[in-house]
Amino acid sequence: MHVEKSSEGRDLTPITDKLWKKFYERQFGKESTTTVIERMRQKRVAFRWIQLYEAKMKDIEKNESKAADRIKQSYQKENARKQSRQIQICSKVPPSSNKRSFGGTGYGYNVANTKNKILKKAKIEVLQSQEMKNIKAWRRNAVQKSSDISSTKKSMFSGRESASTSKNTTSSHMARRW
Repeated sequence: MHVEKSSEGRDLTPITDKLWKKFYERQFGKESTTTVIERMRQKRVAFRWIQLYEAKMKDIEKNESKAADRIKQSYQKENARKQSRQIQICSKVPPSSNKRSFGGTGYGYNVANTKNKILKKAKIEVLQSQEMKNIKAWRRNAVQKSSDISSTKKSMFSGRESASTSKNTTSSHMARRW
């Protein structure tokens, strides 16, 4: 290409055209060269091989850029799909309405979520049964006992006598307690 452009006053195409044909054939293959020759015969048009080479290179670059764009788009789609599947932090916390409670019409006695009337009736019967009432009372007593134990521990260790180790203060402390 540089030879043709550097010799402005002379036309070197008859000499270099054979060289460009050989170069085109080496670069793009014999099949491509024969298809180009057949197309020129069918259309009854003659082109210089340098023009054909430059046109083919532009076509290849165009196809490569299209392929690169398709690859970029597929990567972008894949990244978007991955982003959509990631865990997203939600600023609003939904209220937890499924707290468990045993018996009564208080908190957790929600049977509105059951769609079937028979199941709703059965759930109400189970929640109002004697066994569930016993469980509720047992849990209530367990909570009260744990709060009673913690309050007695606090009162047992409060005061000045609890820190001393002499026998007199310990026995007086025990006498007060009992």
